[in-house]
Amino acid sequence: PIGYPGKTRQEIQTVFPRYVLPEDVTDRGWWNRDYEDWPTCHERAARVAEEIRAWADRDGRDDECIAFVSHGGFADALLKALFDQSADRGLFYYHYNTAISRIEFRDDGRLNVRYLNRVDHLPSELVS
Repeated sequence: PIGYPGKTRQEIQTVFPRYVLPEDVTDRGWWNRDYEDWPTCHERAARVAEEIRAWADRDGRDDECIAFVSHGGFADALLKALFDQSADRGLFYYHYNTAISRIEFRDDGRLNVRYLNRVDHLPSELVS
């Protein structure tokens, strides 16, 4: 497999000027690796889950949203990391293309899953 760099920092900020981007989104793109195996993917998902929890835990963030755009495999790994579930392949959170999931971070550290893999914004012929 070949990894492609994706949009550059400038390209993303041009379209989404109010978005706060991580430092590793550079002018070389947001993905600067050739390939990521499953163990490495799950390790990265665990780090991202920690960052999300830290971000959500900050005071004054009650009305803010944290949005992620991801491929299905990483979405699976991230959900498992957030839910403290095993990274084994016996369970997979499948996400349709452009599917939306909503998870709320409660003040007591628990999570509320409002929905997973929602595609009602798409006509049925575009669900893939």
